[in-house]
Amino acid sequence: MKKKLKFALFALNSESGIAMTTSRKRWSAKTDEIKEVAKFCDKYFDYIFSVQRWLGFGGKTDPAGLTYESSNFISALSLITKKIKLIVTMHTSIIHPTHAARIMSTIDQFSNGRSLLNVVCGWNEKEFKMFNANYQPNSNAFKQGEEWIKIFKGILSKKKISFSGKFFRVKNAQSKPVLYKNRNPQIISAAFSPTGRIFAIKNCDILVTMFSDIAALKHQVQIVKRQAKNNKKKFQVFALCHIVCKKTDNEAIKYYDEYSRKNADKIAIQNFSNIIAKNPKNKILKSIQKKNMQKMAGGIGSYPIIGSPKKVIDELNKINNSGVDGVVVSFLNFKDEVKFFTQKVLSVINK
Repeated sequence: MKKKLKFALFALNSESGIAMTTSRKRWSAKTDEIKEVAKFCDKYFDYIFSVQRWLGFGGKTDPAGLTYESSNFISALSLITKKIKLIVTMHTSIIHPTHAARIMSTIDQFSNGRSLLNVVCGWNEKEFKMFNANYQPNSNAFKQGEEWIKIFKGILSKKKISFSGKFFRVKNAQSKPVLYKNRNPQIISAAFSPTGRIFAIKNCDILVTMFSDIAALKHQVQIVKRQAKNNKKKFQVFALCHIVCKKTDNEAIKYYDEYSRKNADKIAIQNFSNIIAKNPKNKILKSIQKKNMQKMAGGIGSYPIIGSPKKVIDELNKINNSGVDGVVVSFLNFKDEVKFFTQKVLSVINK
């Protein structure tokens, strides 16, 4: 029996979503439209996955320049949704784990246990400078992240925790409340380097991954799940995609070509690539970016699924057969595209 593929809607809280385009059709992140999409997705999607951006990527449109702060955004959505799970993103060098534990406990109590946390151990150095953050480059970022998670989990286990490490020192750190019904936190990582993958498997519950094709995805999933099994850990893998679903393949290709090739925000793409390039271990991601500018414009280099409902369903079935547990998906314009995708794809694929 085919397993159910889980769906997470990505970057609803950020202008342009994950596209980098000058197209006038791009997502404007208006609050009324966000609320409309969130309420609709509450019935059909499994997760809303918020991003955390403190700076945009410049260029003509400054993608992500307008981004609603992740924890506040998810807190607001928790009061207008009932079933969908809600993912907060935090940087471990910006938000202190004691503060993070209280934030997540508050959201989890008001959402009746629907919150998850995506931890980011490294990203944009310019953002960290805005906070005078103790940012640790490369492998040290994950060592810092591991200490952060240890404190975070310890606080949420209903204990006072004192900890003295290389990056954090806390004394009698605690939180009242803790998570809803004293449950354990679910933690996500999108780490891409080998060191990051080891960190994710050891400390997290879900990995979000980029991939170039289905064969590469299947290979990644097999390696990650084998490593998790060796660590006697239940672990999930989600694949990151951007989707254009229209009535016909030709209509979808034309729409995609218009915004991701003809109207790519090339300066923003270059700025984004420069951020990634500062991490010398991100060779695979840099290769994806260099080879396909259109993928970058379409959705930060994520896997494109472009076509009619039949084509999109076929692609998602192939992704499902790779062994992943879910997909993290984004669209050029959530309000204009999510309903058609739901009616023609989601209503069919998980029957």
